Amino acid sequence: KWIKSIVKVQVLETEVAGELEPMIHQDKLGPDYLDNKEELKAAGFDTIEKIEKTLHEKMETLVDYEVSEDNTTILEIELVYEGTGEPVAKEDFPEEGLDIYIDYAKIFGDKKVDYNKYSYKVVHMFSMDMNGHKAGELEELDAKVTNKGLKVHVEGLSPFAISYESIEGGST
Repeated sequence: KWIKSIVKVQVLETEVAGELEPMIHQDKLGPDYLDNKEELKAAGFDTIEKIEKTLHEKMETLVDYEVSEDNTTILEIELVYEGTGEPVAKEDFPEEGLDIYIDYAKIFGDKKVDYNKYSYKVVHMFSMDMNGHKAGELEELDAKVTNKGLKVHVEGLSPFAISYESIEGGST
């Protein structure tokens, strides 16, 4: 596998008002990840390996460096209801999408880096049909470096591939 691990990510803040709490409940993207992803499986993504391979291949078309476990992380991000921890139903996900901030520690892991000295590419795979998108569809997201975390505007969640390269040259 080209990804050494799938890490747990905490969305630091969203711009959604109301009862939604921007929390993440997930484990490693393992065999149980696909248990409730019928639309994704129906779209041909019936193994974790197929998901990883597709995200990897898309990322390689967007960057001019080798995509590897040293410079790419796959994250599952899920929006859940405050109190219950239950996932937000796709019918309740904001049609206009929402801005999320991904913690740099979840992107870089144990590496001690200055996140301002990197450029980022983010690819998202829709895990279900929603907001005019089909399960398995990929999109490149604009990423903005902020003090709160890597900011991306999303119209759906899970899974994401985030690749990074030192602005000074060469990937880490």
